[in-house]
Amino acid sequence: MVKVAIVKCDKYEEEKVENAIRKSLEQIGGLKKIIKTGDKVFLKPNFLTAKTPDEAVTTHPFIIKAVIKCVREVGGIISVGDCPGEVLLGIEKIWEITGVKKVCDEMGVELVNLEKSGSKEVVLNNGRRLVIAIPILECDCLISLPKFKSHTLTGLTGAIKNLFGTIPGLNKASYHRVCKGPADFASVTADILATVKPKLAIMDGVIGMDKDGPSAGRIRDIGVIMASYDCVALDTVMSHIVNYPPMKIDTIRVASEQDLGVADLKNIEVVGESLDAVIIKDFKMPFTVWKSRIPEFIKRFYWRQIKIKPYMDEKICTKCGTCAKICPVSAIKWVKGYPKVDYKKCIECLCCSELCKYKAVELEKSFLINLWLKSDKPSKF
Repeated sequence: MVKVAIVKCDKYEEEKVENAIRKSLEQIGGLKKIIKTGDKVFLKPNFLTAKTPDEAVTTHPFIIKAVIKCVREVGGIISVGDCPGEVLLGIEKIWEITGVKKVCDEMGVELVNLEKSGSKEVVLNNGRRLVIAIPILECDCLISLPKFKSHTLTGLTGAIKNLFGTIPGLNKASYHRVCKGPADFASVTADILATVKPKLAIMDGVIGMDKDGPSAGRIRDIGVIMASYDCVALDTVMSHIVNYPPMKIDTIRVASEQDLGVADLKNIEVVGESLDAVIIKDFKMPFTVWKSRIPEFIKRFYWRQIKIKPYMDEKICTKCGTCAKICPVSAIKWVKGYPKVDYKKCIECLCCSELCKYKAVELEKSFLINLWLKSDKPSKF
C-alpha cells in the first residue's frame, strides 16, 4: 500500500512549514529509506517564471529550505535546480525573484544552472529520445517539489508534470511541437518519470492556484503540504482534493497505465489528515479541460470549430516579447507593435499563456465550445 501524507499548513511561517514537512516525511517512513550518507540529492522545485513567492506560481523558498535541512540531517549532499520555461530571459533573475537564491546562499547549497550543466540524450525502448540535464541523471536521489496548481494544458500540474523541467531550454519546445494534445504530452511526461525515477515528491499546497493556471489563474488558500514516495499517487490524491477524477488528468492516467505509480485510491493509504477534511468543493479547473470531454464523434466532424485560441490583451500587454520567444512553433509575430497569434500555426499548447507574467494572454473559446459549456460569453471567433 502506497502512502500519501497530508499535513495542514495554512501560512508560510518558516517554523510552521518546517514542522509540516517533517511531519509529512515521518508519516510516510522518513528520508533514511531513500537516502544514504554521501548520496547526491537533487531538489527539483517549480521555478516556472520570475514570480515572487506570494504569487502562488513557484515553489515557496521555505519549502525548499525545510527539505534542505531534513536531507542534510541524513547525510545527503544537496543541489537545487530547474529548467523553467522562461529561462531564455535569464535564470539568475528567476532565482532572485522566486527567493531560491537567498535560501541556497544561506544554507550553503549549490544552485545549479541546468541550462549550462550539460545534457544527455536518452533513447527509450519506444524510440522516443529525451534530452535530460546531466545533474538529474547523475544524482542518487531526485526529489520533486511541485506547486499545487491547475494547468490549462494538463488540467493539473503536480509531481509528474514538474519533471518536465528536467529538460533544458529549447528542447522543451520540440516536445510541444510534436504533441497533438494533452494525451500526447502526457506520454512525454510519463517517459520522463520512467527515466529520471524520482524517489520522493513533496507538494507545496499552502497556497495554490485554480482556474487558468499555472501562472494566470486565481490564487487559492489550499492549506496543505503533501508527501509521497510515489509521484502518481501524490497527484492522484491532489486530484481527489480538488474533486476532479484523476483518470481524466492525462499525466496521471498515462503514468498509471505504464505502471509508473498508483492511481487507484483503494491502493493508496492517506495518512495525516483525511481526504474529507481537505477537499475543496469549489476548486475551478481551467475551462480547457472540458475540451477533452467533448465526444469523439463530434470532434471528428467539427474539429475546426473546437478551438481554444490565445490572444493578447493590448490594454495589459507590455510588449516584453516573452510569448513570441517561447512559442514552440513561432506562431506569434509582431503586428503594429503588438504580438499577434497566427492561428494557422498555433498548436494550442498555451505556452504563451503559461509564461506571460503580466496575464496579458487571454484564452478564447470557439463558438462550439461555448455551446458545449453553455457559456453566455460571446466568442470572438
